[in-house]
Amino acid sequence: MHLFPGDAAEAIQNALGAGEAVDRKKSWEQFWTPPALALNTTYYWQIIERRGAATTAGPVWRFSTRGFGPLHHFDWSAIAPTQRLAQPFAVSLTARDDLDNFLPGFNGNVPISAIAGLTTASSILITEIDTRSPDVVEFQNVSGHSLDISNWKISLYDRGAFTAPRLTVTLPTNTICPPSAVFELVASGKPLGTFPFFYTEASVLWDNVATGWPLAVAEEIAVTAPPTDEELAALAALKAA
Repeated sequence: MHLFPGDAAEAIQNALGAGEAVDRKKSWEQFWTPPALALNTTYYWQIIERRGAATTAGPVWRFSTRGFGPLHHFDWSAIAPTQRLAQPFAVSLTARDDLDNFLPGFNGNVPISAIAGLTTASSILITEIDTRSPDVVEFQNVSGHSLDISNWKISLYDRGAFTAPRLTVTLPTNTICPPSAVFELVASGKPLGTFPFFYTEASVLWDNVATGWPLAVAEEIAVTAPPTDEELAALAALKAA
């Protein structure tokens, strides 16, 4: 069996004579799977019976492949398994038809939705506040993996500056906190420092007396509702896909 592209009957005969078939198949079966075919192309095929040196050529048939189909789905580019919380990351979407052909002419809006994870656990916890001299705030990485805490901002309040922060410290670039590691922010006039000891470069008005200190109460607290059964089912389906 010969399968080849062409534009006219003359080209078919020329291709047969020159042996320029896309594919040839010797088969005693009733079915044959052709190779991948181009879009918007007319193909011609012919069955030639052979017995020894004798051959009998059948008629030349033809069919045309279709063009691009309508938009069917999008392919996502690879996404790194670890992303920083509340930080944007780059992705690309590729428009495909029902046969997974790339649709180069697509130009339209793409609705994108996301399902929140099943946990809102914090990655860094405040594990101790020591109001003795010097004042110290201790933090610990409880996420189970290393965290890039570069340029994190830590604000401290006291009664002399309330309700605005007394000071805000920005952690240095390239600061990595290993799993379970502890680091401290110390109220001191020393330079900022490096992991695991950082300094505020100024003092705060803290004391360990039990009375006479302002109490901060939030006027409004945003509470995130737990995922619904439908959201849980959709998340399970995405993980299984």
